[in-house]
Amino acid sequence: MKQQSELEKPQDSKDKLQQTFTQPSSHWLWFVVALLAHTGWGIAPVFSRYFQVVVGLPGMSLLAVFSLPLFIAFFVYTLPKHGTKFLRSPTLWLIAWLHTFRVASNMLAAKFTEATFIQLIGLTTPFMVVILSWAILRETAPKYTKRAILLTFIGAVLVVSADVGASGLSFELTRSDFIGMGFAVAVTIFLSLYMIMIRKGAKANLPPVQMLIFQGGFMIIPTTIASFALREDWSLWLSISPQTAMLVALFTLVVTVLSNTFNINAIARIGAPAVSSLMPWR
Repeated sequence: MKQQSELEKPQDSKDKLQQTFTQPSSHWLWFVVALLAHTGWGIAPVFSRYFQVVVGLPGMSLLAVFSLPLFIAFFVYTLPKHGTKFLRSPTLWLIAWLHTFRVASNMLAAKFTEATFIQLIGLTTPFMVVILSWAILRETAPKYTKRAILLTFIGAVLVVSADVGASGLSFELTRSDFIGMGFAVAVTIFLSLYMIMIRKGAKANLPPVQMLIFQGGFMIIPTTIASFALREDWSLWLSISPQTAMLVALFTLVVTVLSNTFNINAIARIGAPAVSSLMPWR
């Protein structure tokens, strides 16, 4: 009986931890964490456009530089501490690829169009997440989803339109805007699938720190290959100012590390639909 009691202690501890995360107060805490993640992601298109259009840095090389700290952390921290067993998870590899496609599409979208348009299209993400959550994870869709989709669509059209007059809506969108908005649609699709896979990874007991470091470190490989395939000029990095270098470092810390950390942990605790519902905060 004593041995059985001792064996039950780890499970009891796990149950108590699970109960802690299901308390209402804990739920609100993770909503705050999700808002912090969206704050970082909200500024990402602005700085991505600045680095590419104003400073003139190549997009794929930017992504490779942003992922460098997590690439180093993977070999210095993750492998020595956790070994290679977790790399057998197909979900982990899918998360890494979706993260890479999402970030690359977001970077290209910011190059061709304004950050406002990117974020407006991104507002459709919560509804896509709800649909995919139901299809993949069998999670129940919240009430009034259809009404919310309709109101969001109307609001996005009104914001994007240049003028509302007697003749109706008019738009001042260039060919570049349409290309950028096309990439923004791709971002929405990849982000929705990514958030679903993060939730699936959490249910499969993949620790958030492993998902964070692996997805970030992995991205340096395809983005570096893409950069050389596109013949990007890496010598441009030698001419940036100290202020720009500090902005790149700050972006890496706030968006690549902190925002993704907050996002992964929030999705693991309160689910993808709840986290995605806060996207208008951006």
